[in-house]
Amino acid sequence: MSGWKRLFVVIATCWVLVAPFLTLNAINDPVDRIFGMCHSAVIRNNPQYDARYEAELNKCSSAFMRDYVTLPKILRAMVGMGDRTHGLLAWGVILIPLCLLWVLGKIVGWVAAGFRH
Repeated sequence: MSGWKRLFVVIATCWVLVAPFLTLNAINDPVDRIFGMCHSAVIRNNPQYDARYEAELNKCSSAFMRDYVTLPKILRAMVGMGDRTHGLLAWGVILIPLCLLWVLGKIVGWVAAGFRH
């Protein structure tokens, strides 16, 4: 195996390990923002701690936990045992950049080979 192919294998391995975490962050970012807005609205509307404050905060927390996606959920979705959309997104985040890198590497190698002759 040439040095460039070894480099691609190392990059691909690192990317496969990192991509599910990037997907997880992208999926949960809107949920985190909505929870933050809900939490700040509850605090702003209830300056004194009372029962309504706790009820509203529990409502925000339950909505947050319902919509929050964890790493095991992503991994299960990637093997077909969860939300198909999350699984397809995770596979897309893994495979599309690697395919583009492979094609770009082939093009650069082809151009460089042309200059060598």
